[in-house]
Amino acid sequence: EGRGAQVATLNVHCGLGVGEIIGVHVGDYEFRREFVILGDPIDQVCAAVNAATLGEAAVSPQALVTLTKCCIMDEAVHSAPAGKPVVIARRAICCFIPKAGVLSEFYQSVSPRALSQIIESWHIDSLKQYKQLMSLYVHPVV
Repeated sequence: EGRGAQVATLNVHCGLGVGEIIGVHVGDYEFRREFVILGDPIDQVCAAVNAATLGEAAVSPQALVTLTKCCIMDEAVHSAPAGKPVVIARRAICCFIPKAGVLSEFYQSVSPRALSQIIESWHIDSLKQYKQLMSLYVHPVV
């Protein structure tokens, strides 16, 4: 209605954890299934997300160790209290940058061609069964 461009801001906060997780299917094959993820990284994410306010991303101490292997961290991150989640990004501020070559190595190792080759190797019956199982995860309201 002549208002010009409309802009929306998404007010979210994010927490990151790292480690091994276990996925468990709960439910039956006829009516409804849920997929539950369990493990220490889930607790890490909860602690980190509670340390972040709207527009921030925070990481667990364990995730920070992993990030420092592939990123150069800002001094503010290194001076944060040890053993507690730390904010690594705010709306317009990022407290880390990837080390040289890290992103190109990642993209080379996870090529879309490799994924399509895996899917193309599946038999049509397997794909139909997978589709049926996945449909059981959709919430009835959707």
